[in-house]
Amino acid sequence: MVEQSRAQIAQLIHAQPEEIYFTSGGTEGDNWIIKGTAMAKRQFGKHLITTQIEHPAVRNSMAQLEKLGFDVTYLPVDSRGFVSVDDVRAAIRPDTIMVSVMAVNNEVGSIQPIDQIGDLLQDYPTIHYHVDAVQSVGKGVLAKIRHPRIDFLTFSGHKFHAPRGTGFIFAKAGRMIDH
Repeated sequence: MVEQSRAQIAQLIHAQPEEIYFTSGGTEGDNWIIKGTAMAKRQFGKHLITTQIEHPAVRNSMAQLEKLGFDVTYLPVDSRGFVSVDDVRAAIRPDTIMVSVMAVNNEVGSIQPIDQIGDLLQDYPTIHYHVDAVQSVGKGVLAKIRHPRIDFLTFSGHKFHAPRGTGFIFAKAGRMIDH
């Protein structure tokens, strides 16, 4: 049943079954991806980029990494809750290892330009791109969250009528992440 579920999820989000990992929810997924990427890639750099309006699961992971010597850039959003792709571009440094942006804000509902950020990151293949997609199910953004440049996606089951305490991540084949 687990493998059948993995295959069904993979088919729904246009991924391969081996790219789907089950978690206890969005918080575990965000923690695993953000901290796992930072630990796996620390020899290449210690800079991460996110926004000021991320879910606490992302913000708390970033704060913990800062205590471990990582540098995090928290990008502002405009009055409608949108991050600027130009701000992402300006924040990228030679030691940047990850960009993490939520797909849909959990408080104001802004749908971030994750596809445009993906287009930008085409020129930076060594930077991992994580999208917290917990709020995205049923919002008509599947095409955006399946941008070919996105390396990691986080989902929480209770957001689409699955039991609480369930979730999954998409981790693109070949991308580094510590377990």
